[in-house]
Amino acid sequence: MKQMKMIYACLIALTSTAVFGNSSCQFEKASPYFSIRSQSVDSARDLVGLANDLHIHRYDMCDMYGNFAVTAEYAKSFNSKNIARCLFGDGLSTTGDCNGPTIKISGSHVQDRGVRDWLADYFGLPTDFQSTLTFSPSVKTFLVDFDLFLGLDECMEGMYLRIHAPFVHTQWSLGYCEDVLKAGVNSYDAGYFANAVDRSKLLNSFQDYVSCGKVPELNCGVFYEPLRFSKWAVSDCRDSLKANRLSEIQVVLGSDWWQCEDYHFGFNIRGSIPTGTRPRGEYLFEPVVGNGHHFELGGGLTGHYTFYRDCECDRSAGVWFDLNVTHLFSTRQCRNFDLCQSPNSRYMLAERLGKPVENDLEGNPDVATVSQQGDNPTVFPPMDGYTLADYQFKKIFTPVANLTQSRVKVSVPIQVDLSVLFNYSCSCYSFDFGYNLWTRSCEKIKFDCACPSPLEGHAWALKGDAHVFGYQAECINQVTEIGEKVALSATQHSANIYAGTNRPCGEALDTKQQQRNPGVDNTEFAYSVVGNFRLPLISSNTLMDLSNDPNCYNVFSNGNETGIQTRTSIQPIFLSTADIDCDGARTKGTSHKIFGHVSYTWGETECGYLPYIGVGAKAEFAQRNDDCCDGAKTCFTTATCDPCDSSCRRCAISEWGVWIKGGVSFD
Repeated sequence: MKQMKMIYACLIALTSTAVFGNSSCQFEKASPYFSIRSQSVDSARDLVGLANDLHIHRYDMCDMYGNFAVTAEYAKSFNSKNIARCLFGDGLSTTGDCNGPTIKISGSHVQDRGVRDWLADYFGLPTDFQSTLTFSPSVKTFLVDFDLFLGLDECMEGMYLRIHAPFVHTQWSLGYCEDVLKAGVNSYDAGYFANAVDRSKLLNSFQDYVSCGKVPELNCGVFYEPLRFSKWAVSDCRDSLKANRLSEIQVVLGSDWWQCEDYHFGFNIRGSIPTGTRPRGEYLFEPVVGNGHHFELGGGLTGHYTFYRDCECDRSAGVWFDLNVTHLFSTRQCRNFDLCQSPNSRYMLAERLGKPVENDLEGNPDVATVSQQGDNPTVFPPMDGYTLADYQFKKIFTPVANLTQSRVKVSVPIQVDLSVLFNYSCSCYSFDFGYNLWTRSCEKIKFDCACPSPLEGHAWALKGDAHVFGYQAECINQVTEIGEKVALSATQHSANIYAGTNRPCGEALDTKQQQRNPGVDNTEFAYSVVGNFRLPLISSNTLMDLSNDPNCYNVFSNGNETGIQTRTSIQPIFLSTADIDCDGARTKGTSHKIFGHVSYTWGETECGYLPYIGVGAKAEFAQRNDDCCDGAKTCFTTATCDPCDSSCRRCAISEWGVWIKGGVSFD
């Protein structure tokens, strides 16, 4: 027992330091892929019902012997909040909700929107839209495990071969419900996405966007691509995705080096042939069977000690253990990613920019002014300082998830599965009770260089809450006249899922200011050249009645404090592959399980067969992340923690399960 305690202590130290890194302060990241403990990796299931002298690791056998077992198990997850926190991190509302974790959706024109509200504008919803999402994620699994153990003593004393492979049916549900608090009546202002977009052309719920593939109907040839990756399964609180597959075929070849009637100790080499599902990234909470399609290779230690035996009454008691350590080799997967320093940014909106630049879009740090002398006020743009835009909006929007979906190579340095079991046998009955530790080190993710990313080159940037069009404005005969619509080069590289930078989270609503693009990257006032004239661009052609503007003050006056000239980015800041948060997508896992089993073994038949059957149950508890930065009620900031550091998010499933296990031993 003292040796077992030492082994356990070493394993705990391993998981908390050298292998998995320290738990330094960090923001709660979001995990685009929820990796689990493979249904094949369960040494407790392998041991129960067999931990006595009758079935496996038998002493003083001269010929081949064996055991064939079949286990039917049902398991269901609990502690759904822990799963939701792994999936969304800081994206969850910081306010409590008795129905479970929540995310609030609100538009940019909601007066008192929360600092953790997801921005509704990204999802084709009105700017005054409000809803609440409630989550109760669950995983249900039914499996049938086929397990064959062969003692090969006739080849070499103590040698054995073990093969097992579970067939798994699993059902995963994100369990989300949307409560629309305010459907919204606002249309999109002219220039925000295209010309003014009527409310009837916008979506009616977040579910329409994230689950049903719907998009707003824009005009003027502006295209909005639907969400293709990291989707949420539909619908109405009964959403689920299913998978049916053989998880892995595990092969173990071992030898019991030290063995007698009351104890054995040996080692083995083990490998796994992947037959389960391979991650695709199409859905956020996609069902997983197996280990992610990795080949595994490693070794293990096994042993037992019977410390009490009463031969007259046919009673015994002992301790058994199995320790398995494997490496998961690199395999190809399709994963979706967030942007660095921006959890859940997969659901933000990107805009495409490119060349050529039309209408000679230019920027200047100075605002245009108007002469107030005479009957015909005249526009006076700045004398110099103009810079031609290098790129311009090309009328395509797409969710960031469509751009960060990547083919990657994933490996796991080490996985540990340890079970310690106490057994008491009395006549034909056997009772098992034990503890299991499972832990997996942090994944290593590398991009597949043979598959180029859409973010390579200057093509995509974050829209945020920027207006992407301006309108030519000219003061003629004391009337402001509106000319052609001009695509801008306005980007917001610092926007996040909660807000754009025209109205950062926590700031009061000022519609007029927001429409003038005060928070775009590298901001300069926007101009367009028409013939021999350089015209200022204003933020909207529908902001106010411009037909009766005798002094043109609504367009240009007093340094633009009361005007509506818009701004653009000179030059825009593009997304690149360096912005993909590969580190933030990595996960590790640890769980602690207690289990019990009772079985009955019939006497040996004339043909040398020893049948048995038993039932058991388990409760497995996932270890959570350290929450040193959890619950912050301020806007997202990198002031205290670096969300792109090399730390790794811990994700695992807590579940309870029951099983029935039967089989037969033979000589």
